[in-house]
Amino acid sequence: MKSSNEKRKHPRHDIPLVEMLVDIPELSDVPLVPEDVSTGGFKVVTSREPAQGAEYEVTIHVADMAHERFKAEVTWARESESAWGTWSVSMKLIMSEEDRERFSGELNKLSELQAPEEFEEEFLEE
Repeated sequence: MKSSNEKRKHPRHDIPLVEMLVDIPELSDVPLVPEDVSTGGFKVVTSREPAQGAEYEVTIHVADMAHERFKAEVTWARESESAWGTWSVSMKLIMSEEDRERFSGELNKLSELQAPEEFEEEFLEE
């Protein structure tokens, strides 16, 4: 039986939180921290309810680089059970294959970085 990650078209990346932010001005006044990130899309939590199937302009900040003016389509949105007045939103990235390949390379580099707690554990062991 395949794991849920093996069924996905685009593999997920474990990105250190400080290395990636997403600006979606129509959904949030502040940059959002994406979760469940892949070259195909991501999930964010926002205080504004998005329209199902709507396309929004997004700016993805990866480390020191910004990828301007990508479009992302809402694939689903659910009212959050954990935080009143917020929405969990899954977004599909709409980009050229060339942009997707470049973005994939950057995600792979970030995935190789150690998360802060892993660094701290390694540092304390020495």
